[in-house]
Amino acid sequence: MSRTLSPRNRAAGPRNLLLWALLPALLACGCGQERAGPAHALLGHWVSETEDVHYYFSEEELIMVEPGRTMPLRYRLLESDSDGGWIRIRVTTGYGTGHDKHLEFGPDKRTLTSTVKPLEGHTFAAPVKWRYVDAGGRP
Repeated sequence: MSRTLSPRNRAAGPRNLLLWALLPALLACGCGQERAGPAHALLGHWVSETEDVHYYFSEEELIMVEPGRTMPLRYRLLESDSDGGWIRIRVTTGYGTGHDKHLEFGPDKRTLTSTVKPLEGHTFAAPVKWRYVDAGGRP
């Protein structure tokens, strides 16, 4: 038994193909609104205002550069508040150790203050002030 497609059904094939081709772009546009907040502002090259330390944030990787050492790290977003301008991330080393960072952005998103907390929850470092340098995600 052969099946013939009506002109309407024949046209649905190209429409469906077009929809599937455009779907990733449409989804990316919708996600762009969410990335416009503090989590997106974190991406790029940051330098400490008090120490000779540089951070390079890409989507999932943080590269820490200090005199004599470059250290690739992984991080993930734990929570954020786009109204308050802060995020909390978990940073982990290749050895599985790590800590949480609470990052609070200045009003212009060009400065931030980080507070480091070990995974046990006690603050062990004074807050560090950072200044945004450029969009570079690698040293």
